[in-house]
Amino acid sequence: MIKWTAKGIETRSERYRETTADLWDDIALLAERFKSLGGADSPEGHLAWHHLILSVGNFKRQAPIYLAPLRATRAPEATDEGPRVVWIPEDGGFSLRAEDPSSWVRLVRIHGIETATATTLLAVLWPEQHLIMDTWVFNVANAMRADGDAAYMASTDQWPYPEPMRR
Repeated sequence: MIKWTAKGIETRSERYRETTADLWDDIALLAERFKSLGGADSPEGHLAWHHLILSVGNFKRQAPIYLAPLRATRAPEATDEGPRVVWIPEDGGFSLRAEDPSSWVRLVRIHGIETATATTLLAVLWPEQHLIMDTWVFNVANAMRADGDAAYMASTDQWPYPEPMRR
């Protein structure tokens, strides 16, 4: 079984941030543009929505395409400033609201958007309120929880699975 330590998680997180910083800065820039247009309620907003979705989809790929950054300097620090509601054209059109979980669920009704992509969109649009929930985050959270639970850790030694299955 993999033994996660706080230092190991921190190291992996830092490496991940280093390799994805330019991609995330570009996504943040596209999200700010999308929010500034009030969503996809106009032709310019609709185009901004397509750019944002494509950039998030690229970010969530196993092997993202690394393009030259959109601008030479880093994007400004992400904030939750700007509209708390944006118009999304898919699924018959709907208002995506920063504080409305029922609107978040509608994101996963859009063909090709699963939880990881939906939470990435929410995290880039409203970073102070949302986080990315993907397999990596889920596995780290479970490893941290298991590491703190001695009874759980002891029970894993008695699983009916062969040793390779427990890794």
